[in-house]
Amino acid sequence: MARYERTRQSASLFPQTGPFANKLVGVFDIHGFQPSKTAAIIQLIDSEADPNVAQHIQDLEDLLGDRLPPYMVPSIWVPLKDLPLTASGKLNRHLLEDWLSNLDSQSVAEINNTRHPSTTVGPKTRKQLVLRNACSDILNSSPAEIDIERSYVCKWRGFNFSNASVVLLPYFRPDTLSP
Repeated sequence: MARYERTRQSASLFPQTGPFANKLVGVFDIHGFQPSKTAAIIQLIDSEADPNVAQHIQDLEDLLGDRLPPYMVPSIWVPLKDLPLTASGKLNRHLLEDWLSNLDSQSVAEINNTRHPSTTVGPKTRKQLVLRNACSDILNSSPAEIDIERSYVCKWRGFNFSNASVVLLPYFRPDTLSP
């Protein structure tokens, strides 16, 4: 992540507790943002105010996806005004991990909407409902978070679709698809 020219500082974390437990989280700050005045307060970049954040995340995913296996590319991205540092100028991982583990629901929602707006399109047909529920189970997300107009395949670089058919097969029995 640090190789990308617009990234000022970055870190990858794998929190054990909190809303992003057991998920690889990419935390970064961007050149050009005014650092916060108080180093003790960790502040998110308002991604709705700056559309470049979503593009920055897409660029990071492309960069990392070309060089790393899919499981090493973060699934959660957290844009910060600046990363917390210790007195010696090194990343304060402990403070950052504590902050990630104790996020309030508003901050979690903001992070989850960083790349994808909160306007989710729901299913209109029985087949779309079955597909949404299948994606919900596979992605370990709530059905309300699954947008039927969004592609989820791009996250799985190198994903073998013959394996996907085995996973999806129970969802597409004739009795589940009938009106």
